[in-house]
Amino acid sequence: MYFIHIISRFQGDLVVKPLISAFAACLTHGAMAQDVGIQFDDMPVGTQWTIEHLDDQARRQETYLGREGDWHLTDYVGINPDGSQRWVFRRYYDAEGRLVKGEREGAANSTLPYSCRYVVGDCTHHSKVPKTYSPSNDGFLERMRSHVNRLEGDTFYFGTVLSDGSVREYPFKLGKYNIRVGQEYETALGAKRGFKLIGIVEP
Repeated sequence: MYFIHIISRFQGDLVVKPLISAFAACLTHGAMAQDVGIQFDDMPVGTQWTIEHLDDQARRQETYLGREGDWHLTDYVGINPDGSQRWVFRRYYDAEGRLVKGEREGAANSTLPYSCRYVVGDCTHHSKVPKTYSPSNDGFLERMRSHVNRLEGDTFYFGTVLSDGSVREYPFKLGKYNIRVGQEYETALGAKRGFKLIGIVEP
């Protein structure tokens, strides 16, 4: 039995809605066969998209490198205010466009069997994050996390199951190729969080 809170500020004031779990279950189980992976098969190699975080205006840029075996590869880059790169992750997505792992400076994180951020319905993943992103990394932080996700129109609700059994939902607007083009919400302390799309550039 889940108790769901929707956290949203796409337009107007913060909205927090309680929903009865049985209703939510109908939505999620009816959509079990769906997913919202990035549509790399339709995307030209070299396509690049940039987002900006709402709290600190930090920018992130991702570039599609093409397919290598079973993987769709991207470079995910942090960008400084002067335009220089801060760091680069090589990201690995499966054939359905769901993120599985990322590598940086000789260390890799993983989310198995794939990140639940790209699945509609009930989903559980196991994440491993290195203690340090360096060749000398000596361990990982690991955890299991369950989610109850749903899709309404072009909005994907990413629902995290909390320790008390309730579900907290975060809405993501989907754009071309299922790229996440926007999110806005407030924390319990009233701080604004989320991101906005700066642009998609195709070769």
